[in-house]
Amino acid sequence: MTFFDISRKMLIANFQRYRLYFLCNVLSVSLFYCFAALFTNKLFMNPEIVHSMISSNIYAPSVFAGVFLMLFIPYSNQAFLKKRKYEYGILMTLGMNEKEVLKNMLLENSFMAVLSLVSGLLLGTILSFVFYFVIQQVIGIAGLTWYFNTDSYKVTAILYIITIFITLTVAIIGFLKMQIVELIREKYRAEGIRQH
Repeated sequence: MTFFDISRKMLIANFQRYRLYFLCNVLSVSLFYCFAALFTNKLFMNPEIVHSMISSNIYAPSVFAGVFLMLFIPYSNQAFLKKRKYEYGILMTLGMNEKEVLKNMLLENSFMAVLSLVSGLLLGTILSFVFYFVIQQVIGIAGLTWYFNTDSYKVTAILYIITIFITLTVAIIGFLKMQIVELIREKYRAEGIRQH
């Protein structure tokens, strides 16, 4: 059994602990997608169908939803990695090298990111469809209909991928710096023990 197999089994065994990270990603993606489904909808932005005061006011909450996604996902990723760092530490004491840890970290986070993006877009699609249904039936804007809009998916996916890329880059740099700092501390501890 390789270290990758052990790490994968540890991830699967502890998936319940990581569901919060997954849910944070899914909800962030679906929230932003709901706004993207509005500001990329040509019918919603058409002043003949929806009053321009309403359609123009969608940009500010969309920006807030985007900022929320870009801040909340790195925060939840740090909480996720704190739980995994301990397990990586155990694996490194058993002989797993730094390159294998980083490769495993990237694969694991990439898998979670793809799963979160697909699930978030699916949930966002359902929520936006319900929202459009409410607009039609309750508010009475019959001309505004939901349609499959690839732009909303593209905007959401691009923002999420950029956020994940920055998050993983910062996590890897932090991991590498943490290893260097620990090596320096170990050196001074060893020198302190030898002097006594």
